[in-house]
Amino acid sequence: MALNTLRSIVARDVFDPRFGVGDATVSTVVGDYVLRSKIKVSDANMEAYEKMLESLKPVMEEAVKAGKFKSWNVLKRAIATNVDGDYDFLVTFYFKNLDEALAYSSGLTDVSAEFKKVFPKEDYAAFRSKQIALREIIGQELWELVEKTD
Repeated sequence: MALNTLRSIVARDVFDPRFGVGDATVSTVVGDYVLRSKIKVSDANMEAYEKMLESLKPVMEEAVKAGKFKSWNVLKRAIATNVDGDYDFLVTFYFKNLDEALAYSSGLTDVSAEFKKVFPKEDYAAFRSKQIALREIIGQELWELVEKTD
């Protein structure tokens, strides 16, 4: 049976990969979890938000090395249908299991230690406050990978 007889595509958005660490394509296996955050940023904050994300890359590299998650990726919406909501960025984290995903998404674990390692003179709480002020999370989803194809 052809896939097109099983489902209909109602809209397609196009994303521009901006930043990422870890390799979700290679390291992801059935049973992994992905936390997807849909981020809205005002035009006035867009440049500052993108610079903030870029500055986070070495922090996220340390977090992957520490095993806090498998990968972190930032995708900027290039063509948006807004069927799935009006947002500018899709930020994803891949986890080995549900417990790790829930611990990170609930704030029980974070990247504060890795932030301090990369930016020893900076205050993590102040950085988080700035990050929160620059953007709005309009939606978050937690998915389990149930099948993977080449």
